[in-house]
Amino acid sequence: MRPDFDLTSELDGFFFPRKTPMTIEDGLEVFNPFFWELSYPRQLDKLDSIGLDDVVLLDALVAALEPFAGTL
Repeated sequence: MRPDFDLTSELDGFFFPRKTPMTIEDGLEVFNPFFWELSYPRQLDKLDSIGLDDVVLLDALVAALEPFAGTL
């Protein structure tokens, strides 16, 4: 566990139509249905709440998590 990683850290940006401020944990919860569908492939039926506006949120999550990903 890394002491400098905090799921309650706020993401930079405005994420219309999502609530603001948004934490890393909040952002991950938005995409949880998508990750679930990727893990257990079948007909996609839980993605109604993810839309084009969420690209900004996904970019913010990547920027917040990238420093903790290590070298690939």
